[in-house]
Amino acid sequence: GSYQAVGHLLAEALALIEGSISVLRHAAWAVDELPAAEAVEAARVAKIYCARAALTVCETSIQVHGGIGNTWECLAHVYLRRVLVATETWPVKLEELSIGLS
Repeated sequence: GSYQAVGHLLAEALALIEGSISVLRHAAWAVDELPAAEAVEAARVAKIYCARAALTVCETSIQVHGGIGNTWECLAHVYLRRVLVATETWPVKLEELSIGLS
């Protein structure tokens, strides 16, 4: 049980990353195989999921690294800023989806 709390945080972050990969692959497949409207919908779902996952993973990384997570020795804060900028630059809201996610 040593470092069990950190291990759980990292395991959850890994699950979010793997989920992001899966939803991105589905969106890429949808571009090739589905009608345009459905491909755009898949891309919106991927954007929302990946933005939320990236935010959570970056915040978790900063928390796991402790005080060094906000210094230039660890670039976790830079990735968090990139996620925040990307989320605001190309916003997608759950209300725009027609597939009934909550």
